[in-house]
Amino acid sequence: MAYFLPTGRARLQITEYTDGSIAITPTTAYIPDPTKACLFRYRESVLSNDQIKVSLTSDGLLSAVTSTTTDATPQIFQSLGELAANTLKIIASAAGAGTLTPQLEIDVVIDPLNAGDVGQLNQQLNWIGVNLVVTPDVLGAAGGGPTLGTPPSWGLDKIKNDGILYRPALPYRLTFTSDPSTAKPRGGTPVPKPLPPPGIVSTTVELPNEAPIMAIDVSRAAFVSNSATIAFNNGMLTDISYNKPSQAQGLVQIPVDLSKQLLSVPNDLLTIRYANVASQAKAQTDQLTNQTAILDDRAKLLKAQTDLVAAEKALKQAQQQQVGGGNASPAAAPCTGPICP
Repeated sequence: MAYFLPTGRARLQITEYTDGSIAITPTTAYIPDPTKACLFRYRESVLSNDQIKVSLTSDGLLSAVTSTTTDATPQIFQSLGELAANTLKIIASAAGAGTLTPQLEIDVVIDPLNAGDVGQLNQQLNWIGVNLVVTPDVLGAAGGGPTLGTPPSWGLDKIKNDGILYRPALPYRLTFTSDPSTAKPRGGTPVPKPLPPPGIVSTTVELPNEAPIMAIDVSRAAFVSNSATIAFNNGMLTDISYNKPSQAQGLVQIPVDLSKQLLSVPNDLLTIRYANVASQAKAQTDQLTNQTAILDDRAKLLKAQTDLVAAEKALKQAQQQQVGGGNASPAAAPCTGPICP
């Protein structure tokens, strides 16, 4: 998937009234930079489960890079400082007061860092003695102010980089100077009367045009599940949210999880396995007790059988002795009655 890095434009609405007063309303817009096309390249990993969602605006600017976030409705124009546009005014003197009607109206979109765009605007502004100067609103590394057309030395130093590429906005000051003595006729049209009074007004715009290209790291984290939500407004980075648990804690958990995998033990059966070992030991003890009782019963049965054999043997001997004594009549019992034979 391809996307463009943004570049900035300034919309300037300038009105000069018949009393010599001026109202200037600046706003900024971010549009795709066709010279800064980027390409998403997804790197697969057999060790990771990935869910990635990339959202773009209709003109190819980043809107969101996330697994859960819904695109926010992009705003075409972003006002300066606050959401409401700032209006710069050069107030005319009381001598020029009267019914206010515009005698010069300019509504133009320019690249403030393009000298040609600024020069064309100044050709119109010079008719009323006004001039626009654009300067970087930051200090250089040596403490001096940088010049237009000289990108900062920081940022990425190679074309191919891992991560989401973006350009931050850098501040630039737009300074409008009014000097009636510099007013020039335009196309044979004499300068208007009255002219704006001498004065200086300025404002700051934030543009990514000469900003260095930066990268947001969205690499995977070892041992844990992490997520990142990155929000853009017309390609301009607005919010980053990371959710990454402790990798050390994840590493400590690995030996336990790996042991469970190797032993094919479900997560909730480690304690049950110990309970099963105890129950198996009890069952073996019960089995030994039962076997001992069976052996005891068998010993008692064997003794009973031995006693039965001995009794049968004694009975048989008694019967043999009775048979060996002949048919003699048994001895008569002594007479105890009143008459005996």
